[in-house]
Amino acid sequence: MHTRVGRTRGKYAANRWQEVIRRLYNVAEKDFDYPGRNPASGIERFAEESRERFLNVDEVSRFLAAIDASPHQDAKDFLRLLLFIGCRKGALYKMKWADVSDDVWTIPAEDSKNGRPIKLPLAAPAVEILNRRSNNASVYVFPGRHGVGHLTDIRKPIKAIWQAAKIEGVRLHDLRRTLGSWL
Repeated sequence: MHTRVGRTRGKYAANRWQEVIRRLYNVAEKDFDYPGRNPASGIERFAEESRERFLNVDEVSRFLAAIDASPHQDAKDFLRLLLFIGCRKGALYKMKWADVSDDVWTIPAEDSKNGRPIKLPLAAPAVEILNRRSNNASVYVFPGRHGVGHLTDIRKPIKAIWQAAKIEGVRLHDLRRTLGSWL
């Protein structure tokens, strides 16, 4: 199955699939006394290359112009904050007003990848965006539809912004790398 998924969906998808199956069986063994063998253990994963993609000066100019031209305010603010803060998209979706104070955003342990709280200083453009958004009545900076929960997906307007900027082969995580590279 790993080989078939690798051929049809790609090696990264196959490795992610194998990891999910492996973890499910590990939990079944540990927490539910599953006596069987883990079918996903011992499978040799496909080699993966780490990405080094970040936006160059010309791409950043086109990207910011495309953001300005977009009618979707949540996507505009979300992309700018990703670029100005350098955080992970999942943490930004869950950003709460209570976690922002004195120009510092504290990502709670449960929302960070390493399971520890992370304090991120907020640059002036990020603070400006947050100040403008602060009039919403939600506990989240990016409230969900109809004020329930937090925003979970704005792929369509983000894709439109990438297309308007004429930037290909880029992912949201590349904005994190762009900030790091520029710093």
